[in-house]
Amino acid sequence: MEEKDYRSLSDEDLKTEKERLKKSKLSHALLIGFLGGIFLFALIGVIMAADLNFGFLIALFIPLYFIRKMLKNSTSSKELEEVLKERGLN
Repeated sequence: MEEKDYRSLSDEDLKTEKERLKKSKLSHALLIGFLGGIFLFALIGVIMAADLNFGFLIALFIPLYFIRKMLKNSTSSKELEEVLKERGLN
């Protein structure tokens, strides 16, 4: 992902970045909810299974990896939010 210098962008460019950020947050929230559901389903499957099934264990760790990755990437938008607040474009 490329880093942008938000302070050098015009107000119109910042508004488009703000809309892109809003869509990104919404899609991340939906994906995190979906992956959280997969995690809970796999966790219940592991708890209820009499024998430990390798497929359920993989299903436990893959969603957690992607959730962690999405949460880590969502913190990179703080600079954009600071510039928007400074210019009064919120």
